[in-house]
Amino acid sequence: MASSDFLTYEFPLDEAFRQFLRLHQLFQHFKCYNSNGQQLAAARSLVEVSTLCMRVDPKVELSRSLDQLELKLKPLQTNPAVDQSRLDYLIGELQNTSRDLCGRAGRFDSTLESDHLWKAMTRKALLPGGFCDFEMPILKHWLYSEESAHDLGRWHQQFELLEHGLDLLLQLARDFSPYQRLEASSGAIESPKPKNSEKWRLVRVQLAKSFTGYPIISGSGQCFTLQLFSQQGIAIKDSHPLDLGCY
Repeated sequence: MASSDFLTYEFPLDEAFRQFLRLHQLFQHFKCYNSNGQQLAAARSLVEVSTLCMRVDPKVELSRSLDQLELKLKPLQTNPAVDQSRLDYLIGELQNTSRDLCGRAGRFDSTLESDHLWKAMTRKALLPGGFCDFEMPILKHWLYSEESAHDLGRWHQQFELLEHGLDLLLQLARDFSPYQRLEASSGAIESPKPKNSEKWRLVRVQLAKSFTGYPIISGSGQCFTLQLFSQQGIAIKDSHPLDLGCY
């Protein structure tokens, strides 16, 4: 079957990767909304990025995760089957991005402290329905102004380093977790053991779109269980094939 015939599910197994995947998805939402002229939804996505970063600053954990990837790549420098120019580029990107993250002081949006609209949105985002017209009439005016596209680009620019680091991390984490075809006996699979006493951080599951259910992961980076469920939330007891990748 072609890749378009499958659905991919990704499950984080530690708190840092949970935040990474949340942030990454918000950046994907921003790109989608912004390219389709949905300025309000695009702005809200960036505000949610800011809110997540205020709760837990991702810079240290992201920099550490990039450094760990560099250590995984360096042994490949002696492998003649590997494209060394591409490898050198990736190692350089990891080093530079990790360094820039460590050198970034304060919040990513700290330069927007004097931006009245941005501050208003970050406050009202904590309130359900806080983006209603009567809550922020300035926002309605902004949506129909010529400045909206420019402001979105300016706000997004504050988070570009974070977005680049996440893209780099998740791209390589996926590359390091090739799929294995497995059979979910009685609808479940026990995790393979990680090498060298490491812990799994990300689990990827690929199922055919024709499969009428979904996977759930429970456990930790040392040991997890994958269980298939029907659309009614009932554990499936039949065996089904799936593709599993672990990083």
